[in-house]
Amino acid sequence: MFCDGGAEIVNELLKSDLIDEFIISVIPILVGNGIKLFKDGRPEQKLELISVKSFDKGLTQLHYKCADN
Repeated sequence: MFCDGGAEIVNELLKSDLIDEFIISVIPILVGNGIKLFKDGRPEQKLELISVKSFDKGLTQLHYKCADN
């Protein structure tokens, strides 16, 4: 299942241990205010880097899998 959302949905999925991979896109624009990707108080999750992709316009995608604890 693909989930594209912010801190609220990600936090709930993490609490229920329903996320096995993250693809996080870093866009080269600094915004003053925005929606957090992760909410405070979430469970700690160790990640293993699978791959990194860079694109001509500066966007970078980080692909992680959740590490076994």
